[in-house]
Amino acid sequence: MKTFCLMVAALAIAGCGNDGPTFAVSSDHIAEGASEPHGQLDSQTLYQIALRHMREGQADASLNHLHLAIEQSPDEARLYDARATANLSLGNLTNALADAEKAVALDDGSAGLLVNRANIYVRFGRANNALQDYAAALAIENGYAPALINRGILLFNQGDNEAALSDFSLALQGQAASANLWFNRAMVYEALGQLDAARNDMFRFIDLASTADQQDLGHEIMKGWNK
Repeated sequence: MKTFCLMVAALAIAGCGNDGPTFAVSSDHIAEGASEPHGQLDSQTLYQIALRHMREGQADASLNHLHLAIEQSPDEARLYDARATANLSLGNLTNALADAEKAVALDDGSAGLLVNRANIYVRFGRANNALQDYAAALAIENGYAPALINRGILLFNQGDNEAALSDFSLALQGQAASANLWFNRAMVYEALGQLDAARNDMFRFIDLASTADQQDLGHEIMKGWNK
């Protein structure tokens, strides 16, 4: 029987949600600043340029700007968090974990930073550490979707389907427009043998899917369930 992986959740990267930046730099300002010598840019502008590079898939360039930003502002947790994300994109897991741990050490009251560190712990196979961080994030921000989604994926991969179902269902209360969440819960229902519920969720995934490939995937899975 063909197996399918859950849709992975994105990191709670800096710039998203409540843990994002408290300032904004316009695209015009960024374009102008990027042409200046790095020594003339402040850490906030360097940070914004780094985020832009990450969005464009240029992790190396992002990393370079974050090194410079941290030199200027060595006590800003979000800079280490962003650098952890860049290092993770480049496969530098040890450096990513070191930056994530530094970020949490500087701001242990941020749910987003805890989730990001947890996700890196997962990459190291440190599931217990990851679960502790997800729980800590949820204690800080009840119902925090990135914690619920990523913990649900980890629990599903560990075979704890009931717990994964609970996390995905809670996350859907605030993220009902997320196609990936409907897909993930459908796969959990399938693992639990609840095919009617799985079909209902997969229909929602197909309705919300943003690409034809995602819709085709949903239909392919449904065909397997209907045999």
